[in-house]
Amino acid sequence: MKSLIPVVVIAGLVFYSSAHAYKVGEKMPIAAAEKRWGSQPFLAERFRTAGPGERARMVVDLVRKRSFVGKSPSEVFESLGRPDGHFFSDLVPAYLLNEGWKTTEDTWQLVFLLGAKGETVSEAIIHKNCCP
Repeated sequence: MKSLIPVVVIAGLVFYSSAHAYKVGEKMPIAAAEKRWGSQPFLAERFRTAGPGERARMVVDLVRKRSFVGKSPSEVFESLGRPDGHFFSDLVPAYLLNEGWKTTEDTWQLVFLLGAKGETVSEAIIHKNCCP
């Protein structure tokens, strides 16, 4: 019985890491986003009314500064407007950064991952929404 404990623990860790990778999916590193879209200062008022292309240019600054970490989803919605992306639930703020389906490119979005209780943002990531 004692010999099974390490096997169960390892299997649990493998399952957890796989589930977490599935949940998050493919992320774009900040350096890759900056190379692809450039970088402009993040301005919430401008982000709120901007289209995906302009949002993409502001995303590097927003993610680097961790501007929304610790904020509630409602605070994100209030600052950035109605989300137009989707990440597993409408409760998770997600904003499109490009519309790849129009140009047969990958589609990317800014996603505000929530902490364990779902009450506040734990991290902002650039997430691959879909493929060509």
